[in-house]
Amino acid sequence: MQDRDRPSSRPAWSLPLRLLSWCLLPAAIVGLAYGYYGRSVAEKVATELVMPIAVTCWISLALAVKNFVRGQRTAAWGLFLFSLAIYLGSHPILSRWLVSSLENKYPPVTIEDLKALDTVVVLGGGTSVTPNGRAQLAEAGDRLSLAARLYHQKLAARIVVTGDALRGFPEDERFDPSKQSRQILLESGVPAEVVEELPGTNTSEEIAELKKHEAWWREQRCGLITSAFHMPRTMKLVEKQGIELIPLVADLRQPIRDSGFIDWLPKASAARGIELAFREYLGMLVGR
Repeated sequence: MQDRDRPSSRPAWSLPLRLLSWCLLPAAIVGLAYGYYGRSVAEKVATELVMPIAVTCWISLALAVKNFVRGQRTAAWGLFLFSLAIYLGSHPILSRWLVSSLENKYPPVTIEDLKALDTVVVLGGGTSVTPNGRAQLAEAGDRLSLAARLYHQKLAARIVVTGDALRGFPEDERFDPSKQSRQILLESGVPAEVVEELPGTNTSEEIAELKKHEAWWREQRCGLITSAFHMPRTMKLVEKQGIELIPLVADLRQPIRDSGFIDWLPKASAARGIELAFREYLGMLVGR
């Protein structure tokens, strides 16, 4: 009988043992967290390590080691670089640094020190639509929240909300972002006559439309509200159009706290932050 026809002599327990060996690094990280910070932190670390993005990272790293031991260096390096790309692309500290590099360009709004504005322009992007067609605040909903607070504290006489639906996205075609924002503002107690809508399917178009209303920004005090990470790109477009606006940042994403143990673990939310920063820098690069 040829060798390929012989039954495998590998013990039945070898597969579980190999699987266990692949878990050694995550287990060591959890143990380290438990030893230094206690059970609560260890549980949070363990939770992060069983999330899909972390599991993919550890498995690819384990396969890289396995191929290296077998002498398959090319495959090992490929898997190692793949694991490294996942890790860096979802690294909380890298994400925080990139987003902070955008957010730190403009100081947060201090309502107590803000002088009254005639007009406040709120860029779209802070709302979404529920399955039953109701407008709701989205991740960047602090944009609208800040506008409503300014009105109720008599710091904004007019609120201009922007945004047309992007055709080709069926979930948005039913309800323009500007109309979503308007509905939420009216439901929060802002009078209908105070809220105006401005078209535009992206930031560049919205700023171009704003330029047409010269009375709002040349003859009066006009503020612009958008997310802190989005403000640098927006103000470049504003300056390009020769518009005079007061930047009012909202929706700050980065925490004030220092980095901790858990911030060295890959997280999907960190990948989202890195994507946001790359999109903003790309937009500034191409002037859009």
